[in-house]
Amino acid sequence: MQRFLRLAGFLGAAAGTAEEQAKNFQWDLRKSTLNHLMCISFTDVAQRNRGQQSNRPVDSGFQQSRGPSEGYSYPVCTTCGRKHPGECRRAA
Repeated sequence: MQRFLRLAGFLGAAAGTAEEQAKNFQWDLRKSTLNHLMCISFTDVAQRNRGQQSNRPVDSGFQQSRGPSEGYSYPVCTTCGRKHPGECRRAA
């Protein structure tokens, strides 16, 4: 798809709208690939994507890891000498 879009960029306005480009890309695929595609028009897909994006919760783009936060480490255990939270399981 990226190669198709790059080559379509050389045509400029003659390449048509994004919807026309998607239709041309779809029909220029190999028959074996084309048989596995669902017949959905480009505008339907674009509208569905816009609907899904509006329903998504606002994401700051930052995902917090589950491990200890940066700059903090667990205390060194006096029993086993490793850093871990809570009671040492080797003591039992």
